[in-house]
Amino acid sequence: MSLKDEIEKIIQSERKKLESRDQKHKEHWERQRERFRPMRALLEKVVNAVDQEHVEVRFSEDDAIIEVGTKRLEDGCFEEDVRWKVQPNFVVKLFPSSGEGFLEEESGFRVEEAITCRQPEIDYREKALIFGTESEAVQYIIKKMAEQIAHYQHIKSFRTGK
Repeated sequence: MSLKDEIEKIIQSERKKLESRDQKHKEHWERQRERFRPMRALLEKVVNAVDQEHVEVRFSEDDAIIEVGTKRLEDGCFEEDVRWKVQPNFVVKLFPSSGEGFLEEESGFRVEEAITCRQPEIDYREKALIFGTESEAVQYIIKKMAEQIAHYQHIKSFRTGK
């Protein structure tokens, strides 16, 4: 076998590994979308049940971003105070074996929480939480959302005197 044939054989082997990795990534995202469907239904119910003045949500096929905040009076822009990115849990493998995908499904749901503080000493706090079920994740978000909306309503009552 010539050197050229040897090199071509190695190249073909490496291409097969890359195609295998790409197929695993595709299958991973398909599973993520399937896993997210029940969570999306729950989150839609939650968001529709709360005061829309303080909540904005964006759904994609495999995650949701829920923001709680206020609209500025001067320009109507939404200023978030808390944001949650909700998605089925997975990990990124930094050094996968050849032909393996970088992404690996894990049980439960990941909720990435970001809190924006308008105090000079603390600008931003972020943490990732893992919940075993959709229900546990949604209950956490409901509690935190209710706390924040209660805060807005409390401030509003001082302003309006009610």
